[in-house]
Amino acid sequence: MQKNVLPLLPPELRRAAEGLDFSTLEELRLRAGRQPGAVFAGRERPLEAPPVTRAQLEQLVGAASGHSSFAALGEGFLTLPGGHRLGFCGEAVVKEGRIASFRTLSSVNLRIARQVPGVAEPLLPALRAGRQNLLLIGPPGCGKTTVLRDLIRLCSDRLGRRVAVADERGELAAARDGVPCFDVGRGTDVLTGGPRGQALELLLRVMNPSVLAMDEIVSREELDALLHAARCGVTLLATAHAADCAELRERFPSLRELFPCLAKVDRSAVRLEWWTC
Repeated sequence: MQKNVLPLLPPELRRAAEGLDFSTLEELRLRAGRQPGAVFAGRERPLEAPPVTRAQLEQLVGAASGHSSFAALGEGFLTLPGGHRLGFCGEAVVKEGRIASFRTLSSVNLRIARQVPGVAEPLLPALRAGRQNLLLIGPPGCGKTTVLRDLIRLCSDRLGRRVAVADERGELAAARDGVPCFDVGRGTDVLTGGPRGQALELLLRVMNPSVLAMDEIVSREELDALLHAARCGVTLLATAHAADCAELRERFPSLRELFPCLAKVDRSAVRLEWWTC
């Protein structure tokens, strides 16, 4: 983990981060003109280091992007080796109603990805019982992606299922040159890049999976692709941002029919739930 992150940091920021416990570090927050911060268990604390400079932010993003101009990075994030994600903001350039690039950088969030083998064990009974679709819910940063990653591995290696993963941002499997860096199971196929809705349709058509997995449902197109897969008899695994089923129902009313079984993720605990609203 450290070998993928520390070399990207400018020397002053690298020295400040070297003493951190990377086994529990969740995010490294860097804001121009302020001390760098580290996030543990959802709480940010400042590091003993001088304020971050704009030049350091540009140096970091340049190193992470292969020293291409950050002005072209209109998506606002980069996926790094190891599945870590570098998000950034600043002065955006808007073209045709969408953010096309960045003129300047003001802050960067380095989000640490990790594998926690066994964290999804409490969810296996629901999948063993039959072809039960399972939706992981929780607020941002609670560990949904980490749990889903382990659940994919367990479905493949423990249950012997053929799993196909639509990994648009490369965070679930951390694939490099198409090969996953994380252990997502020997029977798992990963499609990286491309819109998740289209990726789900492609995986269903060409890989003949018994399980389809994706992270973070956000669009109608993705919901339609999941509904189509469910009608084809495929088990679905996915995540969605929601603190509870009431918030989930408000945002995605149709999910109750598609995912009767929920899993609430909260860092230290993963538990099965059913809709109560």
